[in-house]
Amino acid sequence: MILTALIFVVTCVYSIFSGGQWNDMNKALVETKINRELEYRAYVGTKAAILVPHTDNPAWADVVVVSTNTGRTPALEVRLRPGLQMRQNPLPEDTALNEPDVQGGESVYLSSVDMSTIVGIVGTNIADTLMNTRAPAPGKGGKVPKQLPPVAQAPVPSLTPPSMQTSWAGWYAYGMITYRDIFGKDHWTKFCYFNTPHTASWVTCPTFNGTDTQQGGGS
Repeated sequence: MILTALIFVVTCVYSIFSGGQWNDMNKALVETKINRELEYRAYVGTKAAILVPHTDNPAWADVVVVSTNTGRTPALEVRLRPGLQMRQNPLPEDTALNEPDVQGGESVYLSSVDMSTIVGIVGTNIADTLMNTRAPAPGKGGKVPKQLPPVAQAPVPSLTPPSMQTSWAGWYAYGMITYRDIFGKDHWTKFCYFNTPHTASWVTCPTFNGTDTQQGGGS
């Protein structure tokens, strides 16, 4: 009777110990799977926004957003929904994205391959020059004198530090990229770039930038 009781106790202890080991192994396997997916999944984001003047009419330029996949595996079913606005203030975080007039097909982004997307067209400083140029008055004999292009003023050097940017009135190129990784999980990335009209540089906006990773993972 005593031997039977001892066997029962030992069996129970072994079962509890084995069960704990099994749970630990299961947790370790789950963590390994999660870490493996994080290490090898696709990560799609944007690198820059640039102006590309039209070769046939430099008064206009395409706004091009360069995106890329920095992950180790391809991004599937990639779709970029862009927007372009002239605004006085930064975009609200809940800005709605309109469906494009022309529906494009979904793409595959290979690892470390840059993709360029035209999000809109804006006027360049040449357009300003053309609009502000007035026809000169006729000279003697009714002839119109030849008009010279405006002379660019050279910047004046100064030791006074420039002030930080305080105005956010200008162009906003923004959008959302949605995609699926090879593990079947969906992800998204919001992007936004700001441009002072008729300048070449675009900078990251103070709002409307983020990824599902920052929100706790994809769905």
